[in-house]
Amino acid sequence: MKIIRNFSHIPNIAKESIIALGNFDGLHLGHQEIIKEVKAKAKLLQKKTALMTFFPHPQSFFNNKQTNIFKLRDKVALIKEQNIDFLFLIHFDHNFANLSAEEFVRDFLTKKLHVKHIVIGYDFIFGKNRSGNATYLQEAAKRYAFGFSQVASHKVTEHNLIYSSSQVRLALTCGDIKKANLLLGKNYFITNRVINGEKRGRSIGFRTINLALNDLFSPKYGVYAVWAHIAGKKMPAIANLGIRPSFKENTPLLEVHIFNFSGDLYNHKVKIEFVLFIRAEQKFANKESLAQQIKTDCQKAQEILYEA
Repeated sequence: MKIIRNFSHIPNIAKESIIALGNFDGLHLGHQEIIKEVKAKAKLLQKKTALMTFFPHPQSFFNNKQTNIFKLRDKVALIKEQNIDFLFLIHFDHNFANLSAEEFVRDFLTKKLHVKHIVIGYDFIFGKNRSGNATYLQEAAKRYAFGFSQVASHKVTEHNLIYSSSQVRLALTCGDIKKANLLLGKNYFITNRVINGEKRGRSIGFRTINLALNDLFSPKYGVYAVWAHIAGKKMPAIANLGIRPSFKENTPLLEVHIFNFSGDLYNHKVKIEFVLFIRAEQKFANKESLAQQIKTDCQKAQEILYEA
């Protein structure tokens, strides 16, 4: 997959592609249906496949709130796994936000990319004042001579849920990791480099590695059963995500205790894969009561992970 960020000189091979437009936040199973449509059209028309996505997420840009389910590099890696030929990364700034739907389609998609066919999901809206939608694209397709198709919403049959990024965020907000993972079609995860912490965990017998959330949407604060992926190895672990009220902190942090592991992982890149929510974050009166609760949580986490 070739990633294109500079749109001044677009390779000819990337033009006339079958392109999907969207934020693709989480690359959930609904997004994967859109990609299937892109591949089917590309095979039929013998053209290259492409996705166009935006960073930062438009919701983050307009609302100054973190909405990204995955880091950009993780989203790119997930898209790469779908065997797409080209990924167009649009920097979403004030200039881009002020483009009308017509300007975007006429000047960008048509004149620069010469798109052959555009695919969108059931709820994709774009352009200044949210003026671009399926109805607009159907009309524009006739004027600018490109194909257009919209993929209908898909539901999780057993739960009657629509696959959508907003539903994934809602599940994460509620601590319903099982539902979030079902919608994503994979386990929710956070990757980052291990940073220095206060080393409080080792003082109560539970060494932890610490990961900052940075620009990520935050799941419900609490304790989770997780898998830690380090240098190709998958290890059972328990994580606390939150602000650590027992120590009067206020910056969200992911603290992970890996069972039967004692190595130094500072500055190593680690992936933490969430399996199940155990309990909400809480404040403890002293270190002794905290240590006792962690011991109980660890036992439960191991039971969860070894049954999974």
